[in-house]
Amino acid sequence: MKFFIDTANIREIEEGLRLGMVDGVTTNPSLIAKEKRSFEEVVHDILERVSGPVSLEVVGLKSEEMVAEGKKLAKLGDQVVVKVPMTTEGLKATNILSNEGISVNQTLIFSPVQALMAAKAGADYVSPFVGRLDDASHNGMDIVEQIITIYDHYGFDTEIIVASVRHPVMFWKVRSWARI
Repeated sequence: MKFFIDTANIREIEEGLRLGMVDGVTTNPSLIAKEKRSFEEVVHDILERVSGPVSLEVVGLKSEEMVAEGKKLAKLGDQVVVKVPMTTEGLKATNILSNEGISVNQTLIFSPVQALMAAKAGADYVSPFVGRLDDASHNGMDIVEQIITIYDHYGFDTEIIVASVRHPVMFWKVRSWARI
């Protein structure tokens, strides 16, 4: 199991690293904006400290915009993973970026079918939002288990970043899942 910290706060990242609890970082534009520094400064500081995958999210709505942003983000460091939303345009962008050798994290996954589509498009990672699924009266961890079954059955190497974890008990469920 790997732990990804969802923040752009350098102190939080450093603390997680000191504890040995950070294998990677996920961010989004809102988290970066909260730091009240330029995007470039925040990302530079994160990439300087974290050797594992660092997901940086695109903000464009059209696939062409996402691809252009993704290419720029990927140039910032070898550990950059371009975070792309699970939309039709996002899937197009994922396909293009992955075919160009750029690592992609398909975010905002809410169903096993979406996770299958993301893997088929070439995503290296998918981020199912289990807490939000639970909020909507679904069992988020059951959906993750279904995603694992699909990936194992079809031989996808896509890794799963369980996002929106609201309670430590969720980790008990994933203790035996090798893909998380």
